[in-house]
Amino acid sequence: AAAGRLEAAGGEAFASRAAALERRRERAALERQAAEAGATRAAAAAEEADRKRKWTECRAIVGAAKAALKPARAAQRQAAAWRTSLMKHSTQGESDVAKTTVSEALSAVKALQEEEYDANQVEEAQAKKKQRC
Repeated sequence: AAAGRLEAAGGEAFASRAAALERRRERAALERQAAEAGATRAAAAAEEADRKRKWTECRAIVGAAKAALKPARAAQRQAAAWRTSLMKHSTQGESDVAKTTVSEALSAVKALQEEEYDANQVEEAQAKKKQRC
């Protein structure tokens, strides 16, 4: 009976040691997984920080580009306004010139119509010119 108890106690001790060994293996595996998860999390945090840094740099570049474009846009608007003004003035000037030309032509036609026709007019004008010279 004592041998049976000893054998039973030895079996229990063996089983206890085997269970402890299995728990240590499981714990080591979990610690490895935790370390891998920590490394993955650290890499993700570093990547996110790098992305935020790049985003901030890009925002600064965009802001500088917009600031640089403001004077160019203002100059473009001013040039467009000047061009519109010149076109309006040019069109108005052309209109005035056209009106003046038409007016002069009409008055010349009216003056010719009011004159009496003289068949000897050309010869008389040439004779007067010769006398002056």
